[in-house]
Amino acid sequence: MKKIELIEIKLDGTENIMPHPRQEELYDDTVDANFIESIKLHGIKQMPVVAIAENILGYPTAEDGYVIISGHRRITAAIRADFETVICELKHYDNYFDSEVDHIIYNKQRKKTKKEIAGEIIAYKQKLDQIRKDLKDNGLKAVEKYKTFNLVQYVQQDEKGRYFLPLGSEMIEKELGITEKHQKQLNVIFNEDWEQDKIETISVSSLSEKRKNKATENFKNLLAEARAEVDKKDGFSVNKVYNEIMRVWNDIDSIINPKPKEKKSKKKEVAQKWLKVHDFACVTNVDTLNKEVDRTALTKGKDWIHINDGKGKDYLLNVDMLLKYIKEQS
Repeated sequence: MKKIELIEIKLDGTENIMPHPRQEELYDDTVDANFIESIKLHGIKQMPVVAIAENILGYPTAEDGYVIISGHRRITAAIRADFETVICELKHYDNYFDSEVDHIIYNKQRKKTKKEIAGEIIAYKQKLDQIRKDLKDNGLKAVEKYKTFNLVQYVQQDEKGRYFLPLGSEMIEKELGITEKHQKQLNVIFNEDWEQDKIETISVSSLSEKRKNKATENFKNLLAEARAEVDKKDGFSVNKVYNEIMRVWNDIDSIINPKPKEKKSKKKEVAQKWLKVHDFACVTNVDTLNKEVDRTALTKGKDWIHINDGKGKDYLLNVDMLLKYIKEQS
């Protein structure tokens, strides 16, 4: 097991400590008075994780500059509680990409809003897509490149020896503990790309401009309200909000892409009417149908046809009687 390297960082401003570049985008770093008071009384129970800034950012920074990988709120609270120093775990990364993946993994146990969880899903999926492309372009070299991650254990080979990762949703569930169902729901509620795709679908439809604008406005308002409500502590359940959004979208989609009406066969219509009247030789399964075919085949001078009513029932009909009925109807 690799030994953990610990460092003591001064909090008096003489050492440069920077948030991770993706921190503001993904997480809310608000530190309230209760959290600061807890740090004062109990100290920092879980060490923050930092990295040397130059190694991650790829350009020289102030002397002793560090980027926080995990523990942004803890370090902020320690500064406000007038701590002189903080003990951190120092992790070494070869590049910025490596730190991005760890930045999400380290925040797995953090209490998060639904919006933050959705942001993690999108960010992690972006990382997987990058690795997937690298595996496709560089094969074994890419596998070696990602050996420092748990991700390498999921890399597989197809029958042609090409390397690939399984579905992103499976990976996210294993690494972040977010179920595939929850991923799908949050992706619909919070993913702006999904929203934009649906709005594009409306914009290229054959609806009038007035109806397009109304549908777009209603849909955007619905998503905005849903995001606000589901992210409250006492907000609606994700499942309920997701179902409502999909119900509204399906209604819009049915207007944009109306399904063509099924043309019913005149012969089938007449036959179904005849069935209602006569209920003749109704059979419920294929085995019974085959037995009826064998039996009726022995009936001399009579022809039979098989009709399915589309509702799970099969019928054997006497052709002579059917033709007589059709003639009467016409």
